[in-house]
Amino acid sequence: MPSNEVSNFDVQKYGFGFANSFDKPFVIATKLGKISLGQNAGLCGGMTFASLDYFSFTRPAPDALSDALFDYLCQRQTDSLDLPSGVFRFMNWQTMGNDTTMMFGKRIREGISYQTLINEWPKIQLLLDGGHVAPLGLIKSSSLNPKDLSQNHQVLAYGYNLDPASQILTIQVCDPNYPRDPSITLRLGIANPDFFRPVIHSADLEHPIRGFFLSNYIEPEVPPTE
Repeated sequence: MPSNEVSNFDVQKYGFGFANSFDKPFVIATKLGKISLGQNAGLCGGMTFASLDYFSFTRPAPDALSDALFDYLCQRQTDSLDLPSGVFRFMNWQTMGNDTTMMFGKRIREGISYQTLINEWPKIQLLLDGGHVAPLGLIKSSSLNPKDLSQNHQVLAYGYNLDPASQILTIQVCDPNYPRDPSITLRLGIANPDFFRPVIHSADLEHPIRGFFLSNYIEPEVPPTE
């Protein structure tokens, strides 16, 4: 049964001691200046990248939020968006169809499950098998409206299990919405990926994820805040 877990990654050590919910305005620093996204903006990408940072520096993630840490998370959120290409990528995926479009037996447009399982999962699996954690972009929205980009999410994968009998893939993730919870998983069937295979979040069964991809991790310019 193919499986692997990054042995030295501990969600309770490298996950944060607080949830992805803030009463401060999140500010993106761009080449055109700083842009505020207002109050209660999520920082899932920043927290995911920062957890990877703390893991890379073998430094425990903080229990509580400080002003310096919030600023660091904002910067890492900006990095996780990989402007502008990362935003375009999220937009492309949320507008993608569920099923693959076929014509005369050939794929003319790959569906989101095909993209997830055939194009993205092998890259993620390679990282996990090599002892590396993998930041994931999760697509929840199915919309042409850029405002719906905020419905999508980011998490950090650190292990997986693939049951060849049931053809079910289970991925262990560190999710910023569930502080230091080692029970969080993503689960989906891998058979016939040309047909839609919803991704089930173990703690959010009512809102299936449409697909996911390996995020472009950008190393921090400075070590993470202590």
